Amino acid sequence: MKSKNKKKGLFILFNDFIMYCSIHKEIGTSGHTTSFKHALPLASAEVDLVPDSSDTKNVFQVFVESRTKFMTIMATDRELRDQWVAEIQRCIDIENALHQTMKTTPLPKTALEEELRRAPEFVPTIPILPEECPWLL
Repeated sequence: MKSKNKKKGLFILFNDFIMYCSIHKEIGTSGHTTSFKHALPLASAEVDLVPDSSDTKNVFQVFVESRTKFMTIMATDRELRDQWVAEIQRCIDIENALHQTMKTTPLPKTALEEELRRAPEFVPTIPILPEECPWLL
């Protein structure tokens, strides 16, 4: 990663994906706005540390789709990097376990599903003319 490519951004970790937003300073104000840029799903994702170099420190990458798409993230310090990596890995593990469970375990039927199964498949509708129901006018 070259120095010229470094940009500050906002990374938001959800339980099933990580999102990157760019940060923009509003001219004439002390506030900032953000713009959505990318999101990577965490199902089947991988997170790896990038070795420190003279140019970059505290870097890690999140890969998806057989390592064809990725985000490279640089934390402000090693402790923050390690916290992010651990939390992303935790979300990946949970997401993968959930997907594996969904593949092998049928979903339980709910009372609503049972009720819908017993309901008639088709209920014809009867048009109501306004003159038949003056209270609808």
